[in-house]
Amino acid sequence: MNELAAALTARYGGGRAVQEGYLPIAEWCLDRVAAARRQAAAQENARPTLVIGINGPQGCGKSTLAEALVEALGRVGIRALALSIDDLYLPHADQLALAQAFAGNRYLEHRGYPGTHDVELGVEVLDALRRGGPVDLPAYDKSAWRGRGDRLPKERWRHIDEPFDLVLFEGWMLGFAPLAGLDPLSTPELAVANSLLGRYAAWNQRLDAMILLHTRQLKQVVQWRVDAERSRRARGEGTLSDSAARDYIKRFLPAYRAWLPSLHAQPPGRSTLRVELGPDRLPLRPVVAVDLAKLERRTAAAEDVPALTRLVERTLRRYIEKSLGSWDGDATRSAIEAAVEEGTWQLLCLNGAALGVLSVVYGEDEVRIAQLYLQPEYHGCGWGTALVQEVLSEAADRGLPVRLRVLRSNPAQRLYARLGFEVEQSSPERLWMVARPAKPPIGDQDFGR
Repeated sequence: MNELAAALTARYGGGRAVQEGYLPIAEWCLDRVAAARRQAAAQENARPTLVIGINGPQGCGKSTLAEALVEALGRVGIRALALSIDDLYLPHADQLALAQAFAGNRYLEHRGYPGTHDVELGVEVLDALRRGGPVDLPAYDKSAWRGRGDRLPKERWRHIDEPFDLVLFEGWMLGFAPLAGLDPLSTPELAVANSLLGRYAAWNQRLDAMILLHTRQLKQVVQWRVDAERSRRARGEGTLSDSAARDYIKRFLPAYRAWLPSLHAQPPGRSTLRVELGPDRLPLRPVVAVDLAKLERRTAAAEDVPALTRLVERTLRRYIEKSLGSWDGDATRSAIEAAVEEGTWQLLCLNGAALGVLSVVYGEDEVRIAQLYLQPEYHGCGWGTALVQEVLSEAADRGLPVRLRVLRSNPAQRLYARLGFEVEQSSPERLWMVARPAKPPIGDQDFGR
């Protein structure tokens, strides 16, 4: 067990949260820091401070994740700091003034929406942390004013002198960008918040990478927030009642619907780790620490056919022989030549070396993974899982199922089953599998309206 795993297991146990969530996310962050250091060394620059944003709905565990990462990374010599956009809320008096200025706008009555943060203060803090300090970190007391919150006086802020390797900047709306096509007539209250969101580009521009925690069932966010308020109440803190918490959080659901799609389509920073959460706040699928942004992708050409034929033989021949009895090399090469001519095979390279090939066909009613072959030396490293998850995410955004065909003798079927594929049809030699997009709960679309 490595030091990262040991630190997380000692603190949080060895369950799914650690093995399938915290640990691979920590490894991904460690890889980002290492890459930034290599780049700085190559350019003879000073040791960098990396800023990784964490976006996720309220109550999903962003703060807990950030704390776990800070602790675990510290065990391997990475000085990390957690910073929340919640600590950058306006003081209570300024929040009241904002609500009065936009009287009747329910999205600006309380803290949370764009416009309720001190963006300039956040810029000052992030820039000071990048310089290596000194800086005073703002702090916010959510229990003040019977759960409505207030900024703590500056003498109670944490003073920082030393430099950090990594800043984990987390918040429910971090990375959101205003929509140009939002109709102010049909959604006047949200249109005001949309106009105020433009100022937050100053935060997004300072992010080097993003971790996106998300759920496809927005209704779940309401219960998560209620649970969070109950936990704080159990600690003796001032909180919102269950009914007030539900009323508060339902106001945010229109924001998720408006701004999440563009965030997921084009997140800020140079690399992104996407983690889909289930109702228990745990990853629906194991998090893969590999970075798909490192892959070079191009359409396979005729000159690639010999290498692709060798790749397919290395990865598939034994299963063909086991299931079908014999291997026909000439027929395989002819099939590959036809596929390459159609332009459906995408060649995947890592650091200039061939990693594998992927073919995905997007139709009106389904998405089909036609081929996925990886060099055997990359099996078990997470690349296959990451590539399939990428296809699943794109298909889910379109509301389409993903289908594929696999030989019964091919152990890849276990990977597909783990990622949510089910057998739809079978023969003695093959399985036809499907992964269907999650459906939102009935009535979910009415929340917050």
